[in-house]
Amino acid sequence: MKKPGKEERQEAIAQILGNSSIESQEELLKQLSDRGFELTQATLSRDFREMKVAKTPDAAGNYFYQIGRASCRER
Repeated sequence: MKKPGKEERQEAIAQILGNSSIESQEELLKQLSDRGFELTQATLSRDFREMKVAKTPDAAGNYFYQIGRASCRER
């Protein structure tokens, strides 16, 4: 079985962030692990930079990760 690559990993990150309110990198790493992705916090941080992911507040003042408007998917 082929190890998932960067594109597949970033697509999974986009799907998770689009469907869930993720408050920590650890929470996202767990969800990625559940989907078969093995990565470090450093790799996730690099993906966040490339995808322009940032922590933003909701109406109640809770912070969660969200993909910026100019993400890597808009090529």
